[in-house]
Amino acid sequence: MTERELDELWKRFSARKESAYTPAIAEVKALTEEERLQFLEYACTPKNLLDCGRVNSWLWEYFFPPKPYFSVWQRFVEIVPAQPRDIRYLPILLHLRKYGLGYLGAWLDMWDKRALRKEDIKVLSAPFCFCLSRLHADAIESLPSKTRKLLLDPLDSPYKDISLTLAILRIAPFLYDERFLEPLELLSCRGVLTPDMRRVSESADIAYTQLEKNIKGRQVVASLLRPVYPPNEANSLLRPAQDPIETKPEELLRPAEKHERNE
Repeated sequence: MTERELDELWKRFSARKESAYTPAIAEVKALTEEERLQFLEYACTPKNLLDCGRVNSWLWEYFFPPKPYFSVWQRFVEIVPAQPRDIRYLPILLHLRKYGLGYLGAWLDMWDKRALRKEDIKVLSAPFCFCLSRLHADAIESLPSKTRKLLLDPLDSPYKDISLTLAILRIAPFLYDERFLEPLELLSCRGVLTPDMRRVSESADIAYTQLEKNIKGRQVVASLLRPVYPPNEANSLLRPAQDPIETKPEELLRPAEKHERNE
């Protein structure tokens, strides 16, 4: 799909009028897996998610919540596979959580008590956890840096979605990423007043210990495999072996004496 086609489909998908977005949802569902991924990657950029459902009047937005946004969120839930097997769904789901959940949560607390409960938002954690569970160690390690950085965000609010937090803690040791050491250490030292806090604390402690061990192990291997550079003096490699019997330079070309030749 071209960028123009993606943009046109996104505009219809995120439209306010049902007559526009209903056919768009059906169109997205009919796409191939590759095309749907392409559309979701385009639609789930921070800009598109933050602009979704907004109007051009800041005064209107201040006094009235962008309720169409709730509808658009539910449209995403309809088109995201329940069991995504492609690793490219991870940043999509993380963007939906970071830029969608934060914005929705603020409006839910201030204004809207009926359109979308926080429990409804967790519906996308199941596809996220499934996608992570399908990754083997090599695939986890090869995740792009941007995706690994996005995985840090849910650890700032670990009890908002326990299943999502625990899924991240399970793969953290295989990321070999030092950025995870500090948040894991903080989580392992938090209180254990509730069962959820206890589960997170125990899992974080295990993840921290294993991640630290993996990072140190890799550093040791890297030091053992470090190449040895040749000497700086190139002529030292071609230096001739020293003659044990020193010969004066003027004697090198001296003709042999007569008695020497007769010997």
